[in-house]
Amino acid sequence: MACAFVCIGCDYLGLSKAEAEVLPKERGNLYVQSIENARKSFDYFNQCLKQADGKHFRVKIAITKKGETPEIIWVTKVSQPQKGVFKGVLETNSRSLAKDKGTSIMVSTRQIVDWSFERSGRLYGNFTEIASGYQRVKNTPKPN
Repeated sequence: MACAFVCIGCDYLGLSKAEAEVLPKERGNLYVQSIENARKSFDYFNQCLKQADGKHFRVKIAITKKGETPEIIWVTKVSQPQKGVFKGVLETNSRSLAKDKGTSIMVSTRQIVDWSFERSGRLYGNFTEIASGYQRVKNTPKPN
């Protein structure tokens, strides 16, 4: 049975003050809005993960260290959460965590800024990637 999309708009914790100050300057307001949309629809991701209604479940997290620009990284092979904590595998190396691609880590829902999974050849979620692609296209000079 396919899970139905019901966006309840749960109040997931927003970006930290440091993230809120850095991300708009670096990536633009559209990117910040995409994070808000991903968090508002996160229940859909959880519901589909719980029902195993899809494949390639992953979350994008923000890793913050005082005085540094947040590192944004994807975590794959995400398991069902236990008390608000997911287990997954780093998709790439992480400088902030000093861990290599493929390392298992625990992720708090507070760190999650995006999510995605596939079902029937269609990608769901991926809000920040869409926003980043839109910004690149929007800012590409038009040919003369």
